[in-house]
Amino acid sequence: MGEHKGRGFDAKKRRLADELACFFLNELNDDRLVGCEFTGCDLSADLRHLTVFYLLPVRAGEEAERAISGVQGVVEDRAFEVLQRRPEARFKYDRGAANQRRVGEILEELRGEGQLPPKEGGSTTRD
Repeated sequence: MGEHKGRGFDAKKRRLADELACFFLNELNDDRLVGCEFTGCDLSADLRHLTVFYLLPVRAGEEAERAISGVQGVVEDRAFEVLQRRPEARFKYDRGAANQRRVGEILEELRGEGQLPPKEGGSTTRD
């Protein structure tokens, strides 16, 4: 009988996400991955498959994308510590987060050019 998603599953997933966020922030030591951000994870109900979502700096190249697979073993080890099971990890570039970041950059550019009101305290309506 398969494991059902519930509070226990959600708690494990949150703990795992916290663990991976700390790893990406404090322990990711590959120079090709400087600025790489953990944006979230998805875990299958049977705990066998883990998808790790990440975001790279705008100027990161293909080498950084290849380098992320080099931390697969460490990520799987961290997952085992939390889940008591070693899922197969895969990495997926978080295109949604990248698009959101770009929208933020565009808005800041428009504010800087005076085409939008300041972020704080500015009016969003025009006469």
